[in-house]
Amino acid sequence: MKEDKEFFDGRYRLFEVDGWRDLVEELTLMAESLNNVSTIKDEKSLFEVQGQLSILNMLITLEEQTKLIDTDNSITT
Repeated sequence: MKEDKEFFDGRYRLFEVDGWRDLVEELTLMAESLNNVSTIKDEKSLFEVQGQLSILNMLITLEEQTKLIDTDNSITT
């Protein structure tokens, strides 16, 4: 795995790109459209939507999570 500094530098460069902000905006709209209980027809569909929302949320919050992890690493090193 990359050294921590190199890893975080790469992530922060990614977050600075306009395309990243556009992607997060699009993913947020997708999550909002999926987050409608009335469109879920059965238990299998519910589990599929939960999985999709979980992945979308992970990507939407990647910048925040990266900053939290980087801060935690800075405190311990």
